[in-house]
Amino acid sequence: TCVELGKKQGKQVIVVKDGVGFYTSRVLAPMMNEAAHLVAEGVPIEKIDTAMLNWGFPVGPIKLTDEVGIDVGAKVGKIMLDAFGDRMSPPDGMQNLIDDERYGRKNGRGFYLYGDKKKKGVDESVYEVLGVTPNNKSITSEDIAWRCALQFVNEACRCFGEGILRSARDGDVGAIFGLGFPPFRGGPFRFIDQVGAKEVLGRLRELEKQHGPRFSPAPVLEEIARSGQTFHGEDATQPGQSRGNRGRLRRRPDLSMMGVGRGGRNNGRMRGVGRLSPSGHDHAPNMAPEARAKKLESAARTIAESRRPRHRNVLLVENDPDLQWSLARMLTVDGNRVVGTSSGDGALTVIEQWDADLALVASNLPGTSGIEVARQLREWNPDLLVILMGEETPGSSAKERSSYVTASLAKPFRFEALRALIESIQLTPAPAE
Repeated sequence: TCVELGKKQGKQVIVVKDGVGFYTSRVLAPMMNEAAHLVAEGVPIEKIDTAMLNWGFPVGPIKLTDEVGIDVGAKVGKIMLDAFGDRMSPPDGMQNLIDDERYGRKNGRGFYLYGDKKKKGVDESVYEVLGVTPNNKSITSEDIAWRCALQFVNEACRCFGEGILRSARDGDVGAIFGLGFPPFRGGPFRFIDQVGAKEVLGRLRELEKQHGPRFSPAPVLEEIARSGQTFHGEDATQPGQSRGNRGRLRRRPDLSMMGVGRGGRNNGRMRGVGRLSPSGHDHAPNMAPEARAKKLESAARTIAESRRPRHRNVLLVENDPDLQWSLARMLTVDGNRVVGTSSGDGALTVIEQWDADLALVASNLPGTSGIEVARQLREWNPDLLVILMGEETPGSSAKERSSYVTASLAKPFRFEALRALIESIQLTPAPAE
């Protein structure tokens, strides 16, 4: 089967119901469309892409539009508009890009500059083509990230409610491995469970008041916010059956999708023990007292072990998007939570809001050095472990490296070497004061 073929190729395979956009194209389109609306409102392109990079995506939505092809996006957008109505409407002016033969990277003309290695960044002439002035300073990076991310998440909920997906787990896997949804956020459905359906619903309703029906909440989201259900866990709602009690299902404990690693709880079930009640009593009354005591002791140890954190919080600072995505995927599959960013400023923003245990920092970053970023990160969190990836920074002293960098790894490197290095520095005891 196609599923077997995909698995043999080492891919994460999900099966979805036939429909316009299937799943991945359908949830990505509203996010990219929202980014276009932000551009039309005068928000600078680099501010939009940076906000989404800092939120955890490997590439910003405007940059992605260039990569996919602006003309391709326009054709897909028309299909989406015909199928789903006004909530997929693009902003005025986007057709101007096609008329100006701006198709993105493939013909060297898009939102960004191409061809001349000395000139990089946004093509400022694109604003004139669109008829906008990039002077909107009132919107924050956080607001940008919420607007774009909620479009993605809300459309994922619509797919779930319509039965396009077989499970929330499939939706999370497809978003993380297929679209670059931030792995540490666990996918759109795990994200809703963590943040809370009521919080997500409240934000959508507020944005709907400001921007209209493209932010209308998905019915399934309204229902679980009202019922208190979740997308994962024992009291989870089912795809395509979210109304009332039809959505209630007792299901086997599902595998944790935080980082798409296997971290499922055993829910008190131990081989040869029966089931432990919340009070700790064994439901194996015919077992001899000594044997029961041993089994209970073993079960308690197993439960305690299973509840220990098995992940690290990893801050990944890498400006090569392909390498960042590959590293994030590797670290995530290994059971870590990963936040990716492409700049030193982004790293500082993350470290102020997130308790990272380990930072992987590229030695050469735009406008700064890896050593300098490591210094600032360690000043904020002295206990942070820092691995510098790449060449040694010219002009940096051995004292600087030893003060701020825990270990170094020259590029190119094999993932096995990075894994071994991470394990070795985690096992090395801290020096005595």
